[in-house]
Amino acid sequence: MVEAPLYFEAFERKARICMEMGDYAEVQRTVEDASRRSVRNHARKRLLADVALRNGDAETARRAIAVVFEIDVLGEPPSTADRLILVRTHLEAGDTLVADQAM
Repeated sequence: MVEAPLYFEAFERKARICMEMGDYAEVQRTVEDASRRSVRNHARKRLLADVALRNGDAETARRAIAVVFEIDVLGEPPSTADRLILVRTHLEAGDTLVADQAM
């Protein structure tokens, strides 16, 4: 990171461009690649969950938001946005009972 401080910014810029173009499959591939290189970055995991849902990939979304809940342990309850993403992942997977419990 010291040698290339804007390295992840390139991933994020590409993801934004692809999202504006509606190419959610490419956005998901780009964000997955960046997430693998920065495994504890909860903002990227949130983005991955959101994009995977838009791309119809509920299982990837579910795994990504689970990581957010796992690493975002500051003693505060999960944010409303994170809970909504979690509920959406369960609904997309057809798990209405689990979605109801997640609320």
